[in-house]
Amino acid sequence: DRLNLELEARVTDLERRGHEIAELNAELRRQIGERSEQIYAALSLRDRPEGTVPKLVPGELVQQRYRTLRLCGMGGMGAVYEVERLRDGMHLALKLTREASGFALARLAREAQIAAQLAHPNVVRVVDVDIASTLGVLYIVMELVEGKSLAELGHNHGKQSWALTVLAQVASGLSVLHDAGIVHRDIKPANILVVDPDDERVLCVKITDFGIAKQNATESIAPDAPEPVEPTAPIRARKPPSEDATEL
Repeated sequence: DRLNLELEARVTDLERRGHEIAELNAELRRQIGERSEQIYAALSLRDRPEGTVPKLVPGELVQQRYRTLRLCGMGGMGAVYEVERLRDGMHLALKLTREASGFALARLAREAQIAAQLAHPNVVRVVDVDIASTLGVLYIVMELVEGKSLAELGHNHGKQSWALTVLAQVASGLSVLHDAGIVHRDIKPANILVVDPDDERVLCVKITDFGIAKQNATESIAPDAPEPVEPTAPIRARKPPSEDATEL
């Protein structure tokens, strides 16, 4: 009887291990499939005509993770769409690049890399970056901010108390960037978003566009040159189900 029990235990253990190996093989095949899609998408970027950006329509899925809701804006570097993250319903801003050049893609990736390191109320938060295999384009997913750029709020520029409130928050955001060893290098009104600009008690400033930033004294992603105005993602999204969710 004891021998039978030992044999049964060994058989059960072998079956369990076999099941674990099968699961590992399935996961390996899934990862290989994902990597293959990413490689294919990365290679396809080279064939996309310069100056074009894929157009998303409402309801279209991106990487089976985001559902397109609407176009927020178009700009010199690309397009921003409001999307819904499928796993939790959070509304976010998805940014596509217009150009297919190595510099444009590096600029977009740099923006994601730098912003993803930071968690500060005055810096736009990045939650995901990937290559859309079906679109052949690199994209960034950011928090959805409803507001206007400082460049659009010229009628408020003469108000001293309003200006001090905005500048204090800009300084706070730049301070956390500098503490992380990051120099933005492109601070201008078009890259500063203001939520609730007409109420000094609750207005919130968001610094965006890190595409030509430097992270140390020797690194440089691109030469200093005027940059086209980025599309503003109109924002003040609904309360997200979870604030700490990230896919990076």
